[in-house]
Amino acid sequence: MQPSIVFADNLARLNGIYRLSGAEAASALGVSRQTVSEWQTGKRPQPSLDALYRSAEVFEIDADTLLRRPFISWASDYLADVERFERVARRVAGAATPSALPSARRA
Repeated sequence: MQPSIVFADNLARLNGIYRLSGAEAASALGVSRQTVSEWQTGKRPQPSLDALYRSAEVFEIDADTLLRRPFISWASDYLADVERFERVARRVAGAATPSALPSARRA
């Protein structure tokens, strides 16, 4: 399976696990909503290295896993780590709050 397809599927599944909208995922990852949509639909083949590492950091997963390993091969271990799940859930929820958005800090 091509890395771009694996990344797209993994990102879509992680967004689903954490119940993130496109805008919430974009805010958490520091990219536009259009970029997230294009990754998930395959219109944008792969993320930049910066975006890949940011995604890996946000979801607390190895970048290589996110880019190259199908979800089924790592999902059960990932979901079994309840502490990580809760940390990531707080992080992505916090990124979507107005106080966490860059424009709100300047206002």
